[in-house]
Amino acid sequence: MKARLTLKVLTASLMLASCAQTQTKQGTLNIQPLQEVRHSYGQAKAQYELGRYFHGQLRFTRAIDAYRRALEMDPGMVNAWNALGAAYAENGQLALAREQFEAALKLQPQSVYTYNNLGFVNYLAGDYPAAVQAYKQALRLDGGHAKARQNLVLAYDKMGYGEQVARTEVPDTPVAPRPVAEPAMQDEPRTA
Repeated sequence: MKARLTLKVLTASLMLASCAQTQTKQGTLNIQPLQEVRHSYGQAKAQYELGRYFHGQLRFTRAIDAYRRALEMDPGMVNAWNALGAAYAENGQLALAREQFEAALKLQPQSVYTYNNLGFVNYLAGDYPAAVQAYKQALRLDGGHAKARQNLVLAYDKMGYGEQVARTEVPDTPVAPRPVAEPAMQDEPRTA
């Protein structure tokens, strides 16, 4: 009885081993994988989240790489364009940041957060009139957006108009707020 069991186990072991091995030379075995494991990091959303993780740690180069990978997989991911722009801006690459925000606005022209971020980059670049225009557009879309209002005050102040003008100016034709994609860095303040 034991001999039969031992023979069955030995036969099964040899059969299993032969499924995963090929003989290349006499006495040399080459083990081949039977399955390939794929991780979820190949997905655009996972790359975006990885970028957010690195961005939160102020590891901008790694965040930028992850956002780029996300956009390679899904060029229509507005949040990734916005986040990539924010990472470039915080890394001091203002021209690249502006390009990312403009790309995001082509995909989602009603994004209050992206207009605010575009205004912020223009402010940092010293282009205060362009910053004012972007902040005003954000406020046309959502007149109650406090951060855009604060940033508008700062831009007007830099232009020499003072806070009073910015605080009392009403944007041209406000429209009702529309649903927009979650901003890349909504919880972080955007002040200049």
